[in-house]
Amino acid sequence: MRPERLTMSAFGPYPQQEFLDFSQLKGEELFLICGPTGAGKSTILDAMCYALYGRTSGAVRSGESMRSNYVGPDKETYVQFDFAVGNKHYRVHRNPTQFLERKKGDSDKPVEKKAKAELYEITSEGEEIQLITARAVSAAVENLLGVGLEQFRQIILLPQGDFRKLLLADSSDRQVIMQQLFQTKIYLLFEERLKKEALKLKSDYEEGKRNQGIYLETCEADSYQALEEQLKAREARIKEINIALGNEEKKQKEFQKVYDEGRRLFDAYKRKEAAENALAVLEKQKAHIEELRQKTDKVKKFQLIMDIWTETESIYKQRRALESSIEQGKQDIPKWEKEKQEVQKEAELFQQKEELYKKQSAWKTQLETYAKDATEYSEILTTAKNAERNYVKALDEKGKLDISLEKAKEKALQDKKHWMGQNELFLHSQAYVLAANLEDGTPCPVCGSEIHPNPAESSDIVITEKDVEIAAKAMKMSETAAEDAVMRRENFQREVLQKAETEKERASARIEQMEKSLPETYRDAGFIRKEIEKIDESIAHYEKEKKRIEERQKEADLRYHGAVKNQELLEKQYETVRLSSEEKMEELREKVKAVGFETMNECKVYRDNISFLDAWEGELKTYDERKHAEEEIKKAEEQMIGSRSWPDMDGLTKMRDDLFTHVRAITAQKAAEEETEKKEKEVLRKLDQLKKDQEIVEKKSRLVFHLSELASGKDTGVNLERFVLGALLDAVTEKANLRLKEMSGNRYALLRKRGERDDARKTAGLDLEVYDSHTGRNRPASTLSGGETFMASLSLALGLADVVQEYAGGVHLDAMFIDEGFGSLDAESLDLAMKTLQKLKGQNRLVGLISHVGGLEERIPAKLRVKKSQTGSRAFFEMP
Repeated sequence: MRPERLTMSAFGPYPQQEFLDFSQLKGEELFLICGPTGAGKSTILDAMCYALYGRTSGAVRSGESMRSNYVGPDKETYVQFDFAVGNKHYRVHRNPTQFLERKKGDSDKPVEKKAKAELYEITSEGEEIQLITARAVSAAVENLLGVGLEQFRQIILLPQGDFRKLLLADSSDRQVIMQQLFQTKIYLLFEERLKKEALKLKSDYEEGKRNQGIYLETCEADSYQALEEQLKAREARIKEINIALGNEEKKQKEFQKVYDEGRRLFDAYKRKEAAENALAVLEKQKAHIEELRQKTDKVKKFQLIMDIWTETESIYKQRRALESSIEQGKQDIPKWEKEKQEVQKEAELFQQKEELYKKQSAWKTQLETYAKDATEYSEILTTAKNAERNYVKALDEKGKLDISLEKAKEKALQDKKHWMGQNELFLHSQAYVLAANLEDGTPCPVCGSEIHPNPAESSDIVITEKDVEIAAKAMKMSETAAEDAVMRRENFQREVLQKAETEKERASARIEQMEKSLPETYRDAGFIRKEIEKIDESIAHYEKEKKRIEERQKEADLRYHGAVKNQELLEKQYETVRLSSEEKMEELREKVKAVGFETMNECKVYRDNISFLDAWEGELKTYDERKHAEEEIKKAEEQMIGSRSWPDMDGLTKMRDDLFTHVRAITAQKAAEEETEKKEKEVLRKLDQLKKDQEIVEKKSRLVFHLSELASGKDTGVNLERFVLGALLDAVTEKANLRLKEMSGNRYALLRKRGERDDARKTAGLDLEVYDSHTGRNRPASTLSGGETFMASLSLALGLADVVQEYAGGVHLDAMFIDEGFGSLDAESLDLAMKTLQKLKGQNRLVGLISHVGGLEERIPAKLRVKKSQTGSRAFFEMP
């Protein structure tokens, strides 16, 4: 995991939104988080921990308690952390439960905002793809990083006072950390799988033995050999049964021939008896059949005269129709004649109205002329009204111009008087100027007098020549305005007023002229149009009525003359048909006697039965065919029976059934024996297969059981997972010692604690101890001093990160944060530790240090500085 961006809002001592972009480090992989005590340096690590896991780095304060005390309910508390895992980039956003002011509504009561967490993946294009929300975020983060919160606090973020936990942890705690980092549970699962497989194979073997007993029990045998003997005896019995069954089936086949012959004779007697019964029934129908034959013959005779009978019927039908039509014509002709006379009278009366409608047409023409004049009259009236209106408007405008002219003249007069007054005052003031210099005996410049009895006196109003010029200019403008007013009035009177008056007089003259030629009644075009519409309606009615009468006259004439002509034609046709019908009737009577009928009525009876002829003939045919068939059957069965008597079918049937039952019993016995034989053979086959399977299971069980004991460490005391973890811990200590020896001046080295034996079969754990080269002895890590513990813990954390990067591809320990611990080092140890950390450059691992130790700021140029004030803290990167 490598941090990229961290945003804190109203979190801890940070009241504002603090945005920390780790790309500002510009490749510096070692940086110092510095600032005064209590400023909020550790809070930055708390924010990372809270964003990822929902808990702070110290695991003491909850997310709710991290809400800043510097803010009110208008500021939301949240942390957003962007980080990279390998080549993928993620963003986690988390906020605690908090009470914020309402965004809407009048209530001042804060509303509760529930805790929420969201996890996103950030694509190369910067797009956010939401992965998961709510409670599952922490679990998802743990899955991404490969470590939980406790392991995160021991190997990536070393909180203040907790940096020694990884070093001093017992085997169980260290095993949990390494299991997650190196995913070694697969070895434990493998061990458990071997145990289960060994137990399963043992169970399978026992199951095979039980199945062997069950198989033998189903065949009621005590052993495999007994079952084989039992099967041989059964095969011999089946052979004997087959011989007996063959003999009985032969007897059954021979008797079946006797039975079949008896059945044939019995059936022949039955068929002969049925034929005799059928012939007896047909004999009873004989009288009806003979009567039906006679009827059929009579109908066929009638068919010989059917054509002449039909022709005679048709011509007599035509004769009766003509008689009816002639009679109807005698009734219709007077009626059509009367209708013709009535229509003629109506036409004569309508003819009298024609002159009236001619006058209406002429009047319509006159009205149309009036309508045209009335429309023109209406337009002239409108023109006259407009002219009158324009004339009155022009008079009103002329009055306004007269008033403006009078005002302009008055103003010109006033301005002239004002100018004259100003000029007089100006001249008087000039006289005072001259008088002021006059002396007796000195001639006046104006009049030449040397005596000055009444010189001009000074006035209170001082008029300058400029004032006189202004008054003169105003006077000139007023006079010009008055002249313009006169010109406007004269132009208006000439161009507008006189034109309006002329148009008014012209319109009045035209109206007077039209009123002389157009009667007052017909000056309304609308009234005239209505009168014309009335005349049009009347003329249309007249034309319609005229057309109706003319059409009725024509129809009446056609009906009358048509009826007379049709009557004459019908009488001619009737005479022709009458003669023809009498001739046909005479011919029909002769043919009726010729075929053997006595009267015409007798013929008529059989004519009515023609529709039954096909049915009668069919019935006769069926009777004859059935009688012949039954006689043939009787004859054939008598020949087949000969002199033999009726067979005893009951006795034959009983003998056949007894034989069948006996054969079926033997067959059932055979089937039962064969089924049992098949079952016993199948059991023997299964027992053979089971024996082979048991041998395989036994061989596999020995191998798996041996592997299971090896993996569980039965003899060595070290199971497979613990063995792998021990090897990994050896690799970690080997990497850690490269740095610890350098920082401790080659004095200390970390070792995995082992048992008394030193071969591969030792009981070994995951506890650590320290080798002290000064004493040449191993001792517990807990005996180290504070500074020595810090150096060992730092070395162990760095070594663990190295091995994880090498062995656990899914876990990325790309960053480490150390909160305090440097204060426990002396100057020399601090210098060695810093040299070790400086060597991390270029290994793509970010290391952040929190410390108050003097001199670190000079040693580490890249800084994340935290500043504290009365209103809260701020954080920012500071680069050289």
